[in-house]
Amino acid sequence: MTVMMTTRTTVKPSAHSSLWHAIWLIVHLIAVIAVTKMNASPLETLLDSMNAPVAFTGFLVALLILSPEGLGALKAVLNNQVQRAMNLFFGSVLATISLTVPVVTLIAFMTGNELQFALGAPEMVVMVASLVLCHISFSTGRTNVLNGAAHLALFAAYLMTIFA
Repeated sequence: MTVMMTTRTTVKPSAHSSLWHAIWLIVHLIAVIAVTKMNASPLETLLDSMNAPVAFTGFLVALLILSPEGLGALKAVLNNQVQRAMNLFFGSVLATISLTVPVVTLIAFMTGNELQFALGAPEMVVMVASLVLCHISFSTGRTNVLNGAAHLALFAAYLMTIFA
């Protein structure tokens, strides 16, 4: 009887591969931003004519920007690839929070404009509740259906603050 042992080796991506993926990431990011910019003005005009709240326009533009990651994550969930879905969602949230807010703040500071986040009391309550729930949900490394339902309930509360 012979026993075969295999060793597992890790293959690191080449510098060429990393550079190629970085270039394509930037190209696709520019494409998504360009499409969103082209759609933002007509969308704003349409929603203004419908007397929709201004915050709803921002919500729809953010939805357009985040839709590629969101659709990829939903596809991963439907294929039972939970880890991949979580990575896509967290990457999207991390990019939004960790990059957008500091960059907009820096641009406002450099151009001498005053930056107002325009959060009222209801929006602040929903935001703080979301942060606390995220901490509870993800600090243990495991999440469950109840945590997901609570996040969806907070999202519904946020949508209610837009139309209130």
